[in-house]
Amino acid sequence: MAVSGGIAAYKSCEIASQLTKLKINTQCLLTENALQFIRPLTLESITGNRCYSSQFNYDLLTPLHIELARIHDLLLIAPATANVIAKLACGICDDLLGSVVCAFSPKKKILIAPAMNTQMWENPILQKNISKLTEELNVDWILPEYGELACKTEGIGKLAPPERIVFYLKEALQQKESQPLKKQTVLITLGGLRESLDPVRFLGNRGSGKMGLALAKEAHRLGAKKIKLISGNPKLKALAPDFFYYLEEKKLLEVSFAENFSEFKKLLFESFSQSDILFMTAAVTDFSPRYFCPQKIKKDDFSLELKKNPDLLLELSKVKSKEQKLIGFAAETTEELERNALEKLTKKKLDLIVANNVLKSEIGFESDFNEVTIFGAQKKFILKKKKKEILAQEIWQVFLDLFLPTS
Repeated sequence: MAVSGGIAAYKSCEIASQLTKLKINTQCLLTENALQFIRPLTLESITGNRCYSSQFNYDLLTPLHIELARIHDLLLIAPATANVIAKLACGICDDLLGSVVCAFSPKKKILIAPAMNTQMWENPILQKNISKLTEELNVDWILPEYGELACKTEGIGKLAPPERIVFYLKEALQQKESQPLKKQTVLITLGGLRESLDPVRFLGNRGSGKMGLALAKEAHRLGAKKIKLISGNPKLKALAPDFFYYLEEKKLLEVSFAENFSEFKKLLFESFSQSDILFMTAAVTDFSPRYFCPQKIKKDDFSLELKKNPDLLLELSKVKSKEQKLIGFAAETTEELERNALEKLTKKKLDLIVANNVLKSEIGFESDFNEVTIFGAQKKFILKKKKKEILAQEIWQVFLDLFLPTS
């Protein structure tokens, strides 16, 4: 991690602390101007690694900048001043940071988090330098925020929060090199739907969207060209705010919300026609009230008449192309899980169905854990209980092995 000479340099201590707690081996370097704001000993104490600030006077057999560029997988510059960005864009190597960037492999990722006065941020020369670095090096930008700046004004230029910077770094490190989904648009439905009975009451289920969100995160790490989410949970983004900010900023994610079945169906068919893979994890309501009462129904007058909703996966199977893949999810409450899942697999012409027993209180709805069995035309895969984010990796691996083998 490189720190340049701006007032936000003090936040590098928090970033280094979070990375160290995640057991990410972190080594820091300070520019000459950064030494005016923070001392090497501080970052050395946090990371447990030596902090460098000069290209010379170190007892090394190889040049320091070459060695640092060779042994590290990713370079984070936070904060990055306008001066540093300009020097990097011109390839100037008159200090350790410039030399490391010049020696850094183009196959490795560089993350830059700028921080500066608003007028400096909006300066067209700076923006050209940003564009140049984006086009010519493997650079991702963690854009500054609007807020109160050191110069006692408000505007864009405030360093992104340390939590967001750490999230971006984790995402960059977790990206799969092979990127097997780089040509695929992935559609994932998630969360539970609600059917209003009156202005107060609704018919719904316990779906939180956590399993679908875990699948979406893994799809991104596998390099998905585009991820589309249709959620019945209006608070979905609160489950992973940095993930949504990150992907929406890069225009890799589209999120739509549907409260009830009719809204959901419309969005689903619109999105499916432009998608290659559908994971139907949403807890869709199987029934809707036949009538909606515009006034709160009094207890003495309460009655409930339902109508059955169409089977959306069955309808989709009739319009899907040969190239599109349909993966259904079945929440079961019976010992006949396998028989029911296989019946749905065949009837709905699915490529895979993922089934689990939601009567187990420690898994499934609203839990961070799950255990599932995946059924295909000829194969069955039993995935034991684990966190949903780990389980999502295993589900995707089954899919890739069956439909997108590397050899």
